[in-house]
Amino acid sequence: MDNFLLIIITIFIGYCLQKLKIFPEQSPFVLNQFIINVSLPAMIILQVPKLSFNFDTLIPTVVAWIVMIVSALIVLLFAKVFKWNKEVTGSLMLVSILTNSSIMGVPIINAYMGKEALPYVMIYDQLGSFIAFATYGTLITAYYSVKGKFCPKVILSKVITFPPFYCFDHLYMFFRRSVSSIYHKYNYSTSKYISTYCSYCSWTSTSI
Repeated sequence: MDNFLLIIITIFIGYCLQKLKIFPEQSPFVLNQFIINVSLPAMIILQVPKLSFNFDTLIPTVVAWIVMIVSALIVLLFAKVFKWNKEVTGSLMLVSILTNSSIMGVPIINAYMGKEALPYVMIYDQLGSFIAFATYGTLITAYYSVKGKFCPKVILSKVITFPPFYCFDHLYMFFRRSVSSIYHKYNYSTSKYISTYCSYCSWTSTSI
């Protein structure tokens, strides 16, 4: 109950800030950049080492892709039955499949299931939603737009340079082999405090 109360309070704060015009119009963008470049990488560093990588760990990723594929097929079926035009079909192929599983998902999962579920949210987000956004989202946009062009180089650049995914990738490749006492002594507490701002910033920025 306390977690849901915090969500309501942060949304209310963002709404008040928007109405009072205390902050400039670019404030949501700044908060989102803080979440993407600081909070989410910190949360990944904090949460992912708690997992033992096996098939069970990959279940959230498998579920994410199954849901997205089934949703895309349903949209295509309805588009054919109701003879939607290209613009409507393309829009639904994006908004019906892709989700904001980090900025919006982390606070909700934290409220419903607690902090124990957050490592799995990171797996779901980075190996599921984000990769789908960078690849599938780019493909659909290029295919259904009038002037859309598909560029594999741009897609690859989006994936490997996205700060949370970059952090996740390097954490998996190097960090888990040398998760030494140095991390637990210096980085753990820092990551913990930084990542806690992710939920508050995300809900506030969405309502500003």
